[in-house]
Amino acid sequence: FAGYVNYGMHTHNNIIKVFTSGLKKLPKNLRFKLAKGIKKMPNFPGKVHIYTNLASPDEYYVGQSVIYDINYPTIFSAKDANDILQPKYQNKLTVNSNYQADFAKVKNLDSVKQMQYIDLHHFMLNDIEQKADKISMAHSLELRVPYLDKKIAELANSIPTKYLVNKYDTKYALRKAAERVLPAEWAQRPKLGFPTPIKQWLQDPKFYKQVRLLFAEDFVNNIFNQDKILAMLDNNFSGDGSDRRKIWTIYTFLVWYKLFFVDYENTVKKYNHVQPEVASLLASGKLV
Repeated sequence: FAGYVNYGMHTHNNIIKVFTSGLKKLPKNLRFKLAKGIKKMPNFPGKVHIYTNLASPDEYYVGQSVIYDINYPTIFSAKDANDILQPKYQNKLTVNSNYQADFAKVKNLDSVKQMQYIDLHHFMLNDIEQKADKISMAHSLELRVPYLDKKIAELANSIPTKYLVNKYDTKYALRKAAERVLPAEWAQRPKLGFPTPIKQWLQDPKFYKQVRLLFAEDFVNNIFNQDKILAMLDNNFSGDGSDRRKIWTIYTFLVWYKLFFVDYENTVKKYNHVQPEVASLLASGKLV
């Protein structure tokens, strides 16, 4: 139902929203040209909203990897990533480049439908459905599952974009339907996710030390420039926490890498004690 603000709802200012809606009526080529000019301009109120509504999604869209700076629209830009990786792991890949083949499949759809297609085939399939939904179901909770019903998905896909995201709000059709059976306060409330409190964790001495111990292990320097990621972690701890998502990305990768490569034999033994079938898959290499 197009609830994500990344589909083009980066402001609550009605003047900016109405102004942008007017610009969206321009011919496609003119919109794209205007968007490129806006991208080069200094930051101003409404810049991200206007740019993302005018530009072609395949130029900038990176789904939930976004940070709200259109000039560096990922948690790690390619330059930032290469700056902390050892030379043998440096490359020219970007998140957006990984999506280009799928963007080509839906190039004739409107911008919102294109972005939904990318999220359905990447972010939902390989990320949140594998984490939030499975974990919540394991504890007898249903987060997204009712909306994954085939008939509901088909209905949502049939709704014209102007009733999904417009100058009024995201998931507009769902909100209007909800108003019939729910209090207005519920139907009109902002979309709420389930973010983990990474900023608070990484500025808590206990958890900061836990992350630092892993960052300081010998094997880490084989992959990353250890001095740089330790400095990033320390500066984040004593500063404003603005590097938290970068640090969290490195940390979760290192936890996984240590578990399945550095301590592989211990991992197999641990799961052999708890779940023999998982250990069997680990030993065969199928799970990895």
